[in-house]
Parts: sequence; structure tokens; C-alpha cells
Amino acid sequence: MPVVMSRRRFITIAAAVVGLPLLLRAGGSQARPVRWEGTALGAPASIQL
Repeated sequence: MPVVMSRRRFITIAAAVVGLPLLLRAGGSQARPVRWEGTALGAPASIQL
């Protein structure tokens, strides 16, 4: 019986596989925070990563 994987589960697993090396590399270095400021849905908004 074939195993059926939903699209959502596939995207979650793919994102984890792609992001894992980035997390491991970022842990060893000093990363600077990135900040975005702008407008979202007509209101002032900001994001800091």
C-alpha cells in the first residue's frame, strides 16, 4: 500500500531540511539582526529577524 503524503506535510519537511544547515551555521557565528519597517494592511508595522 503506497504512503500518501499531504502537500502541507511535504512543505513542512522540505522547509526543515532546507533550514537546518542555516540554523547550524548561524549558531557558530554572530549574526546581526535584520529589521524591516513599513506598512501592512494600512498600519505601521515592523519585523525583526
